[in-house]
Amino acid sequence: MSSVVDEFFQDQVSFKSVEKVIEEINKCREKPFSSQKEIEEMAREIRNELFEVKHAIVRKKIEWGSVKGKTKSGRTLSQKIRDLLERGIKSTADAASLAEAIEEFKMEVMKEVERKLFGESDLRSVPGSVADEEAGNLYFGESYSGEAIQRVGTWLLQSTCIGEDIAVYFTEETLRRIIRSILMRRLRSNHVKNEELGRLRIHRVEGDKPYTVLAKFLLWVLGEEQGAPSHEGDLTELLRRAEGVIFCVPGKGKEKEFTIPLPRLDLFFSRWIAVPERRKALEDMRDSLYNFMTEVEESAERVGEQKKVENTFRLISTYGEILYADLLKSGFINHEPLRRIVDLIVELSSEYDVGTSLSFVKVLTSW
Repeated sequence: MSSVVDEFFQDQVSFKSVEKVIEEINKCREKPFSSQKEIEEMAREIRNELFEVKHAIVRKKIEWGSVKGKTKSGRTLSQKIRDLLERGIKSTADAASLAEAIEEFKMEVMKEVERKLFGESDLRSVPGSVADEEAGNLYFGESYSGEAIQRVGTWLLQSTCIGEDIAVYFTEETLRRIIRSILMRRLRSNHVKNEELGRLRIHRVEGDKPYTVLAKFLLWVLGEEQGAPSHEGDLTELLRRAEGVIFCVPGKGKEKEFTIPLPRLDLFFSRWIAVPERRKALEDMRDSLYNFMTEVEESAERVGEQKKVENTFRLISTYGEILYADLLKSGFINHEPLRRIVDLIVELSSEYDVGTSLSFVKVLTSW
């Protein structure tokens, strides 16, 4: 068993206790079953809900129904639960037998995940891979061997999810450890859950935009650690020279998935993060746009124009993605998408009578 897979299951997969499963079985038995089919369906349901995967991208990429239902131990566990649903749990031996079946199921699930992510003949669980034996255009547009796929599988398991669609992997272990520490301290999770994106000022229409999400994540992490002497200096330097990849898995359809290299961030940090006035301008843009979009949504809902506003928001997020991509890659502001964003804000502001400050524009365009 790969140590990476073992560590992932310890940190990112939560299995129910045997006591909890017994409680569910006993509760199901309180109501008579109408048929054998109903018992079988209930047994499969209890088995299928035995564990929860906390990593949003891995949760999407692994075919968990196949892992749970087609493995030998999965079928055995389902049969064991079915028997206990029929006759009840009569002794400690029944409980021990159930615990053994659950443990065997857990071990086989771990092996199956390892095979899917690291096996040379099964590459479909890697974002951007479309073939069984060769992953084309996965990363830097190259075709990858089994060894490289194993490496990307490790990156995926050790990545940090930011919402449901984006995960970021940093190659530096110290950086990953510091970021996990910040997330646990601030959000009590190894990831930024979808419902927490607002704390990073990431609007729901921006959740599948990798450069927008990365930029706002960086600003949030640095802001959370500002003034913390134990990490702040190390964190800024580690992020400035960070290497890694971004996984993007937006909804259904493999054609929309991709894995891209983390851009070099040294120019972004030296030109924007290291200059207080410019850093504040980025924070002001982030906060102003998020608050503005939230208020416009509320106004549009009152007059039944949510769909119309949604379409405009998607335009803003598309231009924002272009803006953030250029900013992160080159350290320069692309004036054209910024101008388009401002035009759309002015239009929405007039139509829905929602004001906002655009003072950040002057700083962004002043050099």
